[in-house]
Amino acid sequence: MQLRPDWRRVLAHAWSIRLWAIAILVQAVDVALPWFRESLPISDQAFGIVTLAFAMGGIVARLVPQKGITPCQ
Repeated sequence: MQLRPDWRRVLAHAWSIRLWAIAILVQAVDVALPWFRESLPISDQAFGIVTLAFAMGGIVARLVPQKGITPCQ
């Protein structure tokens, strides 16, 4: 495996990376804060749906051309 020559720019500007990072954060909150479950206004299922939505958004964003990021040659 070899990284793209412009991997830093892709990391900084790609929406797929941003959406996957949000999905990871939502999942981390779901795992790290079980003792606050009763005080949070969101259910376990909602955490899963939000994580799934951001992860799927990352897949879609990966397939859509984005300004400032050229296709890998």
